Amino acid sequence: MAGSVIIDNRTAVAFSSRGFEIVTELTREVLKITDPDLIAIIFESLDGECMPFISLDALSGRDVERFYVATKKAFADWQQHNPEPFSDWQELINRLETDQRIN
Repeated sequence: MAGSVIIDNRTAVAFSSRGFEIVTELTREVLKITDPDLIAIIFESLDGECMPFISLDALSGRDVERFYVATKKAFADWQQHNPEPFSDWQELINRLETDQRIN
């Protein structure tokens, strides 16, 4: 079963099951260090089997930006050890960069 990150009511990025697991786990690890309060807001209702998506739709601009920064850092860290491309993760970063809630 695949998973998605819902950015707003018009934008979502779909991942394979494994890709979604990598993105959510590594982003959560960064947030544990940088913004632990954001983990509950984003991941509290996530259940990989029953609810394979996370939604950023209701987040404030500041929270979307904090998620974006964590996702971008997690991706950079992942790329250091994994030379193969991960286009879905790059697409998520690109879409977050164009989100109107971020400055």
